[in-house]
Amino acid sequence: MNSPISPTADFQNLNLEQEEEEDMEGVFHHTRSSLSFVREEDNLRGDGYRFTYKFPAMKDRMDARMEAVVEHKKELYLTQQPNDEDLSLYSYEFSGRTTIKAYDDRRLTCSCTDPERAPGGPQEGDIACQHIFWFVDQLAIAWCRKKGIKAPTIEINPRCTRIKITRGARARTVEISPYEMIRDEIGIEDLPKSIQECTGFTMRRAQANDRLSVFDLFGTLGDKYLRSMESQTRLTTSRFFDRMIEQAARDPPFFHDLLEMFPVADCAAVAFELAHARVAQAFDALERYITYGPRGPIPVHSVRTCAEDLDQIVEFIGRWLEKLADAHQDMFMDDESDSDDSERIQHSEPTAAAYRGIGTLLEILDKVMAWARPAYERLGWYRAGAAIDAPTVSNLYETLVRHGGRDEEELFVLQALDIVPDELLAPFHRQLRALQERASRLLAPEPFVQKLGVMARRAEEQ
Repeated sequence: MNSPISPTADFQNLNLEQEEEEDMEGVFHHTRSSLSFVREEDNLRGDGYRFTYKFPAMKDRMDARMEAVVEHKKELYLTQQPNDEDLSLYSYEFSGRTTIKAYDDRRLTCSCTDPERAPGGPQEGDIACQHIFWFVDQLAIAWCRKKGIKAPTIEINPRCTRIKITRGARARTVEISPYEMIRDEIGIEDLPKSIQECTGFTMRRAQANDRLSVFDLFGTLGDKYLRSMESQTRLTTSRFFDRMIEQAARDPPFFHDLLEMFPVADCAAVAFELAHARVAQAFDALERYITYGPRGPIPVHSVRTCAEDLDQIVEFIGRWLEKLADAHQDMFMDDESDSDDSERIQHSEPTAAAYRGIGTLLEILDKVMAWARPAYERLGWYRAGAAIDAPTVSNLYETLVRHGGRDEEELFVLQALDIVPDELLAPFHRQLRALQERASRLLAPEPFVQKLGVMARRAEEQ
């Protein structure tokens, strides 16, 4: 293992802007030292974790500096742990460049305290260096994952000696030191893996791919809808997106520029347009199958393959609605006291895009209910072609709603709508109520009908 060395001048102490009252031990300041990459990565994983940071004491330049630091932390090694001779010290090394040491007396030190580079040390003035901020930030996130705490608010004091974590809606608060987290909760072997999962390269690649995928028709719609496209065109398009994604993964400034050029709301709007077109294609393909059989003009869908395609479309819309719901909720959290701002949010781009996604989901459910009948009652092509097996699944509504509508966690369309805030469902309350009444007449499973009724009532109350 390479021995630790001091970081370059680019990684020297970050002077944090002070609030009006003086920093004192025990006074906590909210930070978001890794918000730009950790939080998005968690949303991407879809594991239910959502980390909230408020940061009156630190500005956006923190993110830019932290990206530069994290780029050199692709490996994390435990270089020392408490033993018979020294019971007080854990030491972690980042790729042979920087060493963080945690002591049982709540002190954290960093190898960037080189007097020749930073007289007095980066922790002069009771403010920790950016390396320690990053380390403690990631440590807190790893601890929350280990404990199963969802939607925490994480606060770190200026010296990074105490971490305060508020547990979601019940607002239960835990205060703990970094050393205690490592010793009692994380485990010395687990911490490197936990932190490594949050570092930048893999996350940037995944997030860039997520944003750009909606513009890659081949990747979004699938091969069966694009066979008319020349293979060379598809190959060139694929290479173009691969290069963009890899560049974003390697180059943090380019990655941030990419996110600004392609905001979530714009990408979601494109995604919903594609999904809406694909819904129409799916039902057209089913009609062609009924008219011409499996050997008819492509694409064709049997009831079974049409149901599979619609399931995929609903899941695709649900993923983008979840991203928009987070963006929408964040705006309400920031501006909840201002009615004018709330009015602006209701007409914002994320909200408008979400309306399109919700409308497409309700349209899918409406069309599926219209197919509550045997689809293969008159198959002239089957009688004429004895070599073709008769289809066994023939009712699209029963396949998607009646047979799949008993598990409350997997209700067709409704599981995607369930993540949408009630205020976004409000404009659709009449459609939801009409669909509930229709589902009841079509003998949908009771959990499905009840869930539709709950959504309609919540939307009506907004």
